[in-house]
Amino acid sequence: MAVRLLGNKSPIPKWNANAMDKYCEAICESLWDSSKADALFDKALTAIDAVAGASLDRDKLHEAKFTEELMLHCATL
Repeated sequence: MAVRLLGNKSPIPKWNANAMDKYCEAICESLWDSSKADALFDKALTAIDAVAGASLDRDKLHEAKFTEELMLHCATL
């Protein structure tokens, strides 16, 4: 989720909309270039670490609160 949020900052279009192709293209461009992909995943890991803190407990990572905090944090990057 963090990779998606950081890979394209635009709001997600409806799943059945043609705009979804354009939305995904921006993310795929980053993933096809290995240096961009490495940077994107590093940024995503940094965001997850910042939100999770020292605890990467599975239960904490599945909470709605964690998801909301991660979304807010990624929006600021």
